[in-house]
Amino acid sequence: MTRRIGLLIALVAAPIIVVLGSMLAGRYYFYSKNAPPEPPEERGRGSITVWPPGSTGSFMSLDGVLYDSEPVGRPLNDDDLGPKFADVHRETAPDVNKAVPVYAVEGYDTSFRLAARVGDRVVPFEAFANPKADEASDILDIGGKVRSISVLGGDAADIELDLDKADDLVIGTIGDPEEANRLVRGLMDAPLKPTPIGNYYANVDHRYVIVFRLEDGTAVAMDYRTDTGRLANTYSTYGSGDPPLTSGILTPPAFRDAIKEPVREQIEEFAGPPESTLSYGGREVISSPQPSYCWGGGCFDGLPGAPPRNETLYVPSGSEMVFHYESQSPPSKVTATAARPYEGPSPYKLTRGPKRSLEVHGSGVERAIAAKLPPGEYLVFVGITAPPGEVSYIFRVVVQ
Repeated sequence: MTRRIGLLIALVAAPIIVVLGSMLAGRYYFYSKNAPPEPPEERGRGSITVWPPGSTGSFMSLDGVLYDSEPVGRPLNDDDLGPKFADVHRETAPDVNKAVPVYAVEGYDTSFRLAARVGDRVVPFEAFANPKADEASDILDIGGKVRSISVLGGDAADIELDLDKADDLVIGTIGDPEEANRLVRGLMDAPLKPTPIGNYYANVDHRYVIVFRLEDGTAVAMDYRTDTGRLANTYSTYGSGDPPLTSGILTPPAFRDAIKEPVREQIEEFAGPPESTLSYGGREVISSPQPSYCWGGGCFDGLPGAPPRNETLYVPSGSEMVFHYESQSPPSKVTATAARPYEGPSPYKLTRGPKRSLEVHGSGVERAIAAKLPPGEYLVFVGITAPPGEVSYIFRVVVQ
């Protein structure tokens, strides 16, 4: 009896369920039909923001790589275009979401340089942030293609740069193509490190623009910091805001030295005092300028800091340490004193007890400093007077 009742209920309920299901399906179809159309799943592999000619800040995101458009050499034309690489959707009015074709550029890897056709214009783009890149060649494909390297003042990064009218901004040039390409070859293997873009705008005294002039008449402009040696394509702003990180190139010593050489006097005058070293018996420690100094017509104040213990120079009592001032222009005066380091909790005290004067001998950029001190740990203060101003350096020394 119970089984018959259950079967009867099932037979009655089935049509009701079917009808309700049909009604719900029809209602769903009704609302779907009248809902706003869904955006297409494939609008392209990236997005592009292109400002009118004469404006700066055009940028593109494609396959996870960020590209910037700030041409400083000759403009690209149809003869420079290679195969079509991708379509991206436009994010600027009036053609929002309109497909924009993007092309490879003949002779260059797409991870470095691309070109977008926007109306009758060919807009070049160069990579400045690529999370998948490991070394400089992944974002800077200019090996064997460089005609010269120019160093421009940091002001060049804040204007729309026209190389034909930028002679007054150029403070040094490596004009030998063989030498320029030798430096670039060494640069191609340099590692990358994600770098906040704000790092290139902080402490602008150390900021310069490096322009690689290429054989085909195009050029690449990159920001460069003489204090950190980092090089990056952060030349213009990224739309209305900055990306969190750029692919900063950690330039090798040969590149840093070559860039400093033709512009050393300007760098010393405008970028602040150089680093200096203290050495003995093949061991060398480096000291940056202390934050309180007067240089290039300006004075700056800051709290001095003692070097960490892993940057200690060990010398025998009575020996001579060699101080090297990293400049082509020798200082006019060098003084040296030593005092025991303060071991207490106060961050404002560096030493305890009286300072002892140390004898300084020699001339030029290298001076001998006599370590005529009892055995123990010291902070050695070296004061410099040079044409641009006055500065001091601190070294940690253990006299044995």
